[in-house]
Amino acid sequence: MVAALKFWARLCLAIFLLTAAGAARAADHMSLRLLSDGPSVTPGGQIWLGIEERPDAGWHTYWRNPGDTGEAPQADWTLPKGALAGDLQYPAPQRLAYPGVVTYGYDHPVVLLTRLTAPATARPGDRLPIAVHVSTLVCADVCEPAEADLKTSLTIGAARPGPLSDAVSRLPQAVPVAVSVEKSRDIVLRLKPAIANPAAFRSAYLFPENASLWPPATAQTVTAEEQGVTVRLTGWSAWPSAPGQAVLAAADGTAYRFALDAGPPAPAWGLWSALVLAFIGGLILNLMPCVFPILSMKLLAITRSGHDRDLARVESVAYLAGAVVSFVILAAVLEAARALGQAVGWGFQLQSPVVTAILSAVLFLVGLNLSGLFEVGGSLQAAAGNLMPAGSKMPDVVSAALTGVLAVVVAAPCTAPFMATAIGFALTQGGWASLSVFVALGTGFALPFVALTWLLTALPGMARFMPRPGRWMSRLRAVLAIPMYLAAVWMVWVFARQAGIGFTALLVAGLGAVAMILIMPRLTPPWRSLMLGAALIVACTGLATALVGGRPPAAASEPIHGEAFSVARLDALRTAGKPVLVDLTAAWCVTCKVNEQMVLRTDVVKAALSKSGTAYLVGDWTRQDAAITRYLAGFRRSGVPLYVYYAPGAEPKILPQILTVDAVVSAVGAK
Repeated sequence: MVAALKFWARLCLAIFLLTAAGAARAADHMSLRLLSDGPSVTPGGQIWLGIEERPDAGWHTYWRNPGDTGEAPQADWTLPKGALAGDLQYPAPQRLAYPGVVTYGYDHPVVLLTRLTAPATARPGDRLPIAVHVSTLVCADVCEPAEADLKTSLTIGAARPGPLSDAVSRLPQAVPVAVSVEKSRDIVLRLKPAIANPAAFRSAYLFPENASLWPPATAQTVTAEEQGVTVRLTGWSAWPSAPGQAVLAAADGTAYRFALDAGPPAPAWGLWSALVLAFIGGLILNLMPCVFPILSMKLLAITRSGHDRDLARVESVAYLAGAVVSFVILAAVLEAARALGQAVGWGFQLQSPVVTAILSAVLFLVGLNLSGLFEVGGSLQAAAGNLMPAGSKMPDVVSAALTGVLAVVVAAPCTAPFMATAIGFALTQGGWASLSVFVALGTGFALPFVALTWLLTALPGMARFMPRPGRWMSRLRAVLAIPMYLAAVWMVWVFARQAGIGFTALLVAGLGAVAMILIMPRLTPPWRSLMLGAALIVACTGLATALVGGRPPAAASEPIHGEAFSVARLDALRTAGKPVLVDLTAAWCVTCKVNEQMVLRTDVVKAALSKSGTAYLVGDWTRQDAAITRYLAGFRRSGVPLYVYYAPGAEPKILPQILTVDAVVSAVGAK
């Protein structure tokens, strides 16, 4: 019995020690202390409390806005009844840049402060126990959680000076600020107070306390005179729709904190300009390579326009409705994700392997339908049963609306000329302004098909020139199935870039099994058995490959030539005075791939880059990348492609979305 008790006691002790060791390891690289600005406070009076963070050398912790990565410290206070603790107040942070990210924090000891208000009913001599649970992160090459339960106590009595006066003096001073926008892509902040030491502010930095104000990677230019300080945020004119705070920190430790009011509503001409640009961008989107696979389905609808006028018109309106509603839904989901703190942009749906797998299947099934292996319309009508009268054309209308949905989902990742500016405006405005821009975009996208259909059905005698329905339509359907199969192959390739070869094999096996199941009823029994065996072999091979090599790739593939894009690398090259060409692309962006093959990978462009000494940085946005999303936002863009050329000492220049060899060669100055 005694031996058993000893065993369990030792086991409990071991568990306790392991738990304690784990807790200690969580804060191994930073110590935390609770400080007070003196031992006593008057009844109802205020006193400073401080949480001291002391990270080890080479480690850092974070500010209230951590930047691209990290987490702001959290303090959960336990106070006597009637006592109140204010929000944490921070000294000015440091800008800590790492490959691809910019963070705000401290790589040195720092004290975070709060004002404690004592209970007004307290009596002299009363003790006030103070406790706080602190949770934060401490990071170097890796990040570790740091948590601690800290305690102290105060006495109700006469206030006496304490040790936190130096920490209090480091808090940013509150000052007024005037704001003006001088350029279409820049914001200029002018600080009013006289500056005693302007030289210290020539290397100052402006920190946004609110992550929604501007991306951490936004380029800044600071100039200082005795009359005040001017900060130019280059390439960022999306003024915040909600108020916020910012801190300007100088090299000598001086820091100013000021409020930024919410921007005024967009002027009427700005909204109307965005609507016109969105409409034109939607029209041009029909000419982008992304939409080519959907042309098959549109062409089939147009061929019967002259023979069933009413149905053709209804289908065109259904296509318009499907396209417009899809654009609005995509915009709403994008806004919701951004509101939840996700760094996503236009085309985000194809950054998900689940979505690309579903689209692969949908495009493949559309191809099989065009090949005549199954009929969607008949199945829909049979499923509707008595809900639809005999001969109802509702399945055709539903099919037309779904065609509009599919067209938008596949085409939206491409960003047509004019479309990028309109979307950037919409995402910064929100509300009805944003909704109206996306409605205009969807209307422009669907209008050519609607207008052509109504034109063909309105012209007298046009039906005579349209071929009569017959076997030729079946042959045309079979030919038009080819681009759908090619689109499915393209989407499978995108899925492979996102999920790896193992899961791709499983997807291909599933698609193959579906095709075999549809083909088997058309075969004679011997061939049917052979097809069933082949389907089982394909499925087993795909499953085995998925189990062996199913992990997704660790990172996007390296560019064929040039370097992988990162903000840190871009800053380093610009600091060294080198010209830089930035190319932001994605595997699912067909326009990007056309530009790569026809322009960027040609010998002429490679020679021009080499001759001019231009560094070529390629950012792959195939999967979600927060750093690239923020860089896009800095140019008021929310999708790819984006091509930016940086000449030494000059403003960045955005190149056309449809590139030509001459345009690139001229931009890099090698012509």
